[in-house]
Amino acid sequence: MKQDAKMPRWLLTFLRWICPEDLIETIEGDVVEQFEYDVQRVGESRARLRAIVHTFDFVRIGIISRRSKRPSIAPMIGHFLKFSVRGMKKHPGYSFINIAGLSVGLSTVLLILVYVNDERSYDKFHPDADKIFRIVSSLDMGGQVMYTSFSPNALSDAVAHDYPQIELISRASLLGTDKAIATDAKEVFAVGLAADAAFFKIFPYKFIEGDAGNPLPNAESVVITRSLALKLFGEPINNVGKVLRNGQHISAVIEDIPANSHLRFDFITRIFDLGKDAAVWSSYSSYHYVKFKDPSKVDEVSRSINQVLLSRMASDPETAGARGDLVFQPVTEIHLGETTYTLEPEGKGNKQYVLIFTLLAVFILAIACVNFTNLTTVRGIRRAKEIGLRKTIGAYRLQLVAQLLGESLMAVCIAMMFAIVIAAAVLGLFNSMVGKDLSFNIQTFGTPLLISLGAMVLAGLLSGIYPAVILSSVHPSLLMKGAHGTTLGGGTLSRSLVVLQFVFSILIISGTLVVYSQLRYIRMKNLGYQRENVISVHDWSKDYKTFKSELLQVPGIQAICAMDQNVTDVFTGGPIDWPGRTTSGVPIVTSISVDQDFLKTMEISLVKGRDFHSDARLDTAAVLVNEEAAKLFGLSDPLGLKIFGITNEGLEVVGIVKDFHFRSIHENVAPLIINQGNTRDFYTNMLIRIEGDPQQNLDAIEKAWKKFNPQKPLAYSFLDDDFQSMYRSEQITEMLFKIFGAIGIVTACLGLFGLSSYTAEMKSKEYSIRRIFGASSSNLFYSSTMGHLVLVLIATVIATPVGYYFADQWLSSFAYHVTLSLWPFAVGGLMALALAFATVGSQAIKVVVTRPGVTLRSE
Repeated sequence: MKQDAKMPRWLLTFLRWICPEDLIETIEGDVVEQFEYDVQRVGESRARLRAIVHTFDFVRIGIISRRSKRPSIAPMIGHFLKFSVRGMKKHPGYSFINIAGLSVGLSTVLLILVYVNDERSYDKFHPDADKIFRIVSSLDMGGQVMYTSFSPNALSDAVAHDYPQIELISRASLLGTDKAIATDAKEVFAVGLAADAAFFKIFPYKFIEGDAGNPLPNAESVVITRSLALKLFGEPINNVGKVLRNGQHISAVIEDIPANSHLRFDFITRIFDLGKDAAVWSSYSSYHYVKFKDPSKVDEVSRSINQVLLSRMASDPETAGARGDLVFQPVTEIHLGETTYTLEPEGKGNKQYVLIFTLLAVFILAIACVNFTNLTTVRGIRRAKEIGLRKTIGAYRLQLVAQLLGESLMAVCIAMMFAIVIAAAVLGLFNSMVGKDLSFNIQTFGTPLLISLGAMVLAGLLSGIYPAVILSSVHPSLLMKGAHGTTLGGGTLSRSLVVLQFVFSILIISGTLVVYSQLRYIRMKNLGYQRENVISVHDWSKDYKTFKSELLQVPGIQAICAMDQNVTDVFTGGPIDWPGRTTSGVPIVTSISVDQDFLKTMEISLVKGRDFHSDARLDTAAVLVNEEAAKLFGLSDPLGLKIFGITNEGLEVVGIVKDFHFRSIHENVAPLIINQGNTRDFYTNMLIRIEGDPQQNLDAIEKAWKKFNPQKPLAYSFLDDDFQSMYRSEQITEMLFKIFGAIGIVTACLGLFGLSSYTAEMKSKEYSIRRIFGASSSNLFYSSTMGHLVLVLIATVIATPVGYYFADQWLSSFAYHVTLSLWPFAVGGLMALALAFATVGSQAIKVVVTRPGVTLRSE
């Protein structure tokens, strides 16, 4: 018989589990005796197989039933929880730092993921959302391509007759964001939309009352939302048939449009009849939505309809030689579409920023989890003697692993509960920061919670697995002697994790500085006009000339002009021609209609020529162009040039104005033609330049408005605010980067604090002996800090090229941006280094001031 042959341990454990206490000794003895006998006769391998058969032979009802009372695991669980809580109480500072750091990190990630999830959910609530598309357009505008969400008016008839692959097509148009809608008793501002009957078939909104099959039976019909019904009538039902002040009647009431819809409105009216323009392919004045029977046919229809567009443009003298393209844009991709289209509904998102926020969440989550892992690993190694003692008195390795892993998982569960509470508490503040109305419910937080929960469990396993598995495998004598610091090699792991933390932290800090620099550049950039102290009135006054004349008598009113568009988002364009044109095709150029005081009101410089005549009747055939348009003409002096296309008679260039930004600085300044609108009620906006007290001037404007427009409330904004709102996404990005950057760096410093305190504890005797042999305090301070600060320097070297690449990619999305340099990354590294020095220095000072006798007296 082999002297080392032993009965399989798991079989003995199984026997003890199934057998009653009064039989276990007899049964176990018989099985072991038989195993030893079989080893001598048939060998160890076959003896083990026979032992399995003999063991399972005791699995009988009669034997199992005699084990009437099984041992309860409740005392074991109770002991486990008691021991874990006792450990937290023993080290309250460590426990607070560890759990608080992970809680803040997880709550931050929760909020970011909720925001990202909401941005990605737009328009996915529609039935058959994958079949719905919007037709958008690109137009060659004299060498610069303009992208517009409008498409040719002729599409409605062409699609309905020639493309059976498309089930439905609808034409729609926004009426504006500040339209007054009123009953005899109440008047409110509302967002309006005009659409045809097919709109409600493509987008089947939920009806509260009214005929869902024919919600807009005539031109006087209007469909309102629940919220608007409450504002106007005080109740959402029994409103069908009620008449508004303008003569329209309520034909239906629908539920409020979800916040995650690219089209948000308060009421819908029937869209105007195009008449003869319905067949014009060069006229762009509406959105077009289509619903395909089979989405796989989109490419086929797109190729065909673009061939039709090109042939129609070529056959039209006004667009001959022009180039254009139509794209079927999935409705679920409108909100985060990569291309910026003019005439886009308000509140469009930015796919690039969603990606940035996703990476930010990953960074914060990584920093928090790495910090937790680092601190838990350090604490586990500190417990080496405890683990050695447990192994000495008979604890199994599996029990030790379960104990350490369980404590780690319990800590992350506590952190997750606190994270949910923190996220719910600050959700209102977060909503105000990002301009959303997110609510705390399973629909909003479900997916982010699952992601965070998975990361939490992973962090708990990773943080517990190293000390649990490694420490439990070391011989108890080594653990009791305190040789674990060198045996386990935990330094390399901990230092690697700290480097990773600071890489993420430096990326966040440097990213914040780059975003701040670009926003400051936007705020300080000379736009070509003075946007300060200008009030934009989003409507047109009756008897405009008298209204303007009366306001100019107010001392604080400097100048007034009227426009047909918003000066910060000019989009109207058309094909133009001129004698001697050498371009390869008829260019489509942006144009804006203004009155004669436009340059004076906006303080736009005149480069050459003259301004409009003060009496518009004497200047009906005059036009101003910007410097880019003058370059387009290819003439050294375009003054006196006749331009055709804007009017049939042609317009004469009388002046060249300095280029100014009339769209976002994401785009280059394009050629622009400025003409006067000479038809009644042609303008839609007014700009009023003021000086002095803004409130006094506003009171004067409101007084004059009520006098000339008693039926309409005054809708206005400051032009500077309009400009800033164009960069709302960038402002949110900067603000979140600042907040989350601070959270990231503080969390990373917590991890460094744990590592430095561990190192100080492990090397406390070494430092004490060195002091006895004459080492100076500065020498010990240097030794205690430099190794950790090198980690931050390494992180800076890694983070700089990575951050530079992504910052350069982001800045390239702006046509005008700051010059990227290395200073944001240098500042980020220095900030991280300073905070790391403060963190490590506190531990180093403790080493320096501790007397050697205090540390060595136990020896």
